[in-house]
Amino acid sequence: MSRPTSFVAFVAVTAFLLSSSALRANVLWSWSFSTESGTFITDGTQADLAASHTFHILSFNVTSSAYPNMAGATYFDINPVSGLLWNGSAVTQFFRSNGTLTNGSDFANSSNHWFYVLVPGTSLLDNSSEIDVTTGPLSVGPQRAITAIPTLDAAGLVFLAALLGAMGFAALLLRRT
Repeated sequence: MSRPTSFVAFVAVTAFLLSSSALRANVLWSWSFSTESGTFITDGTQADLAASHTFHILSFNVTSSAYPNMAGATYFDINPVSGLLWNGSAVTQFFRSNGTLTNGSDFANSSNHWFYVLVPGTSLLDNSSEIDVTTGPLSVGPQRAITAIPTLDAAGLVFLAALLGAMGFAALLLRRT
């Protein structure tokens, strides 16, 4: 293989590898207590559910609520990083703040600052004054794996554009030889 051809092949393979990040599977979970229910997404795969595993919560959603402005609202993690411990069949603990606080995971509504506290056993919804609005036994379980779509950040796009430009330049060199 000539030098320009080798260079084009190298650039093509590099561009492909950089632009096609591996798909990562996430797990969708459902939760409910009292009049409240929703979903959250964690890292991990369906295979991780077969045994004990630590999952990190990536997003939190309320799908049904007895209280206005809770379902469909935007939520933030009060004490990141939140997650859960799974024993292969059930959630045994929710954690937050990188595991240093272990009394549940807290997710606040960004508009009214009411927040959900997920704890195995009894979970709760508190208002902005930290007064319990509703509590109840928590039901939580995995639903299915979600496959993320691979994406590139701005730097990756610039680098990919530069690689493609180099491929074009190399192709022009090949035509001359």
